[in-house]
Amino acid sequence: MPKLPSVRNILILLGIWAAVLYAHHQISSCSCAGSRGGIVYRGSVTGETDGRVNVKIAGCPSLDSVRAVCSPIAGGGARPSVGQRVFVEVRDGGEATVVGLVRDGAMLYLAGIFLSLFVIVGGKQALGSTAGLIAAFAGTLFVLVPMIMAGVHPQLAVLATSAGLAVLISVLISGVRRRTAAIIAGCMGGLLITCILAAISSSFLRMTGVYSALTQDLWYTGRGTGLDFVKLLSAGITLGALGVVIDLATAVASAVFEVAEVNPAMSRRNLALAGLRVGRDVMGTELNTLVFAYAGAQVGLLLLPFFGPKGYELPIIQILSLQGFAAEAAHILVGTAGLILTIPLTALVAGLTAPGRRVRADNTPKRRRASLKSRAFWPATVTCWTALAVVALWFCARSYHTYAEGGSGKAARRLVRAEVLAADPPAARFEVRANAERKQNVNALLLSGPMAATEMTIYNAVSGFPGHDKLVRPGDRVLVKTVSSEGRAVASIIDHDRGRSLIAMVWAVGLLVMAVGGRNGLRAMGALALCAPVLGLGLYLIAARSMPALPVLAVAALLICAAVFIVLAGPTRKAACAAGGAFGGIAVGGICAAAAGSLMGFTGLQSDSLFAIRMFGSGGSIDYRGLLSAGILLGIVGVAMDVAIAVASSAGEIASAKPTADRAELWRRGMSVGRKVMCTMVLALLFAYLGANIPLLILPQAAEDMPMMLALNNDRFACEELRIIAGGIGVVAAIPATAFLASVFIKKAAYESEG
Repeated sequence: MPKLPSVRNILILLGIWAAVLYAHHQISSCSCAGSRGGIVYRGSVTGETDGRVNVKIAGCPSLDSVRAVCSPIAGGGARPSVGQRVFVEVRDGGEATVVGLVRDGAMLYLAGIFLSLFVIVGGKQALGSTAGLIAAFAGTLFVLVPMIMAGVHPQLAVLATSAGLAVLISVLISGVRRRTAAIIAGCMGGLLITCILAAISSSFLRMTGVYSALTQDLWYTGRGTGLDFVKLLSAGITLGALGVVIDLATAVASAVFEVAEVNPAMSRRNLALAGLRVGRDVMGTELNTLVFAYAGAQVGLLLLPFFGPKGYELPIIQILSLQGFAAEAAHILVGTAGLILTIPLTALVAGLTAPGRRVRADNTPKRRRASLKSRAFWPATVTCWTALAVVALWFCARSYHTYAEGGSGKAARRLVRAEVLAADPPAARFEVRANAERKQNVNALLLSGPMAATEMTIYNAVSGFPGHDKLVRPGDRVLVKTVSSEGRAVASIIDHDRGRSLIAMVWAVGLLVMAVGGRNGLRAMGALALCAPVLGLGLYLIAARSMPALPVLAVAALLICAAVFIVLAGPTRKAACAAGGAFGGIAVGGICAAAAGSLMGFTGLQSDSLFAIRMFGSGGSIDYRGLLSAGILLGIVGVAMDVAIAVASSAGEIASAKPTADRAELWRRGMSVGRKVMCTMVLALLFAYLGANIPLLILPQAAEDMPMMLALNNDRFACEELRIIAGGIGVVAAIPATAFLASVFIKKAAYESEG
């Protein structure tokens, strides 16, 4: 059934591999200036003597080999093995130090494999889709980042860059047509709403924007202190939603124009309503895209609640208030809100701009008025959802944590909630770093724990570093650690209490999903609710039972695919084909991630939370490299399900509309639909990861002493490159897998019904 690539695509493939081989030849022996006054060379480890590694230098006739000092940090947490390629910085005195692992060659070949699959599966759309992907990455790296570094407001820079990318990508995918204008208008409306909501949520959650080792490194660079990290976080949330907004706007606008072509007499109102119904149909899988992309990227953070008192004790109420957790939740919730509001905006614009002669006598059948039972359903649903949020808020307001006792002391240590009654104005915020002894006098009322309703005076230390300071103002809710001994109590502020704010945001976004999505939105929320215990069980088995992460989360991904498709599409052959095809793509992406991670020497400790777990001795038996691959696999789940249901649904509709269609035709039609959504699906994954890692993109330019060659091979940078490329391979692989299953089993069902 598959056709051979066309001559044009063969030429594109030859061009891709010529570029890969040329780039690999150019970088295989290049060197650069180091950060310590030396020169950085590439080399291969040949052995180890007296604690130093022997490295054979490449591309330097005057220097054949050196004995270099190697710290575990330089190797990403592990010493390089014999045969592994490394970067060595050699200074004037002949002293050599291993400063990193060489990963760009393997990454180039992996990118070549991905682009080759993209071209082979993409068919006629291959050239435009490939150009769209390259433009998206280049625009972010070479337009957005320089604008931010030049002092442009981060959110304005993101909006301007996103507008240009939305126009370029839409034109490359859909051509210069009236439909494209509607897609662009819907995208820009959705992005503007997302940008506004991102700014509001960052203030609502009391974020400082400096919450990880990466953002701390950026703040400590020479040019990093001039950046506004809160605005940078808001810009990242907006950029992360760009891919799914483009995908959804394309689906809604295309459907409206197709309906207008079939029925030119349909009114503008009914065209917009048709687009709204299409948006509701695809909403469920689009929501999964954002949720699983960010969950996969932060799988280490999701593991924290399952360690309990073993070594690294972090209470669940503190995990919910961590800035890192709140930032990921904001990416998901704000991105979802922008995504949902894109549906009516795009449907309205497309309905107004669709071609055709609109007549007053619309021959569209009128919809029946809803029954009394149906009209009572939604008030009852909203009431139950609100009651659930109120119960969660009540529990959140009264919960506290008592730490496990350590040593022989009798001091009681608790983490409780408090409200700030009065506080010194934070006049010294982000001032000179050396002023580490400043304090903010805070008068707080304890709200939970045995000392509830007690007022306490807290001396809140201020260092001038936003990653450590917890500056508060009257009315703030905070988490306070109290130490009580012999009738005396001492308290310190641990963090802002973000649990209540997150619950309120979840409640508001849930209402929005139900208001726009109707019953489909409710089913989408139910599908996500079913995914939570499956994923939680998998994480528990990894953390508490020390089971291998990749097989466990692979089985969890299969169960999640089955549960989501049964809820959204029912127990049908179409759902089974979509689940099987999605899991096939997920498995391919996970295998690529595991193989490439092992080849490139990743240890899996690029995550702050996983590094902390290992440092405090809680997760010594965890396979961290396998957990990295499992996180990449989990991140593919949402986009793979989205593309799989599109392919399987189209095959099912064609089989119903044309019973004489054979398996070859079902395969061709399914592949055609997959090609049309392939680029936007990969873009959804790409922008989600780029939006979450804007500080990582800025760091090489902000750190003037960091050579670009070392930055591209840095553990964090290379990890995100692997996440994007392996995820893209999984998305592309899901298309032929689903088309094959649909052509076999859906046609088999048609034969059985005819018999």
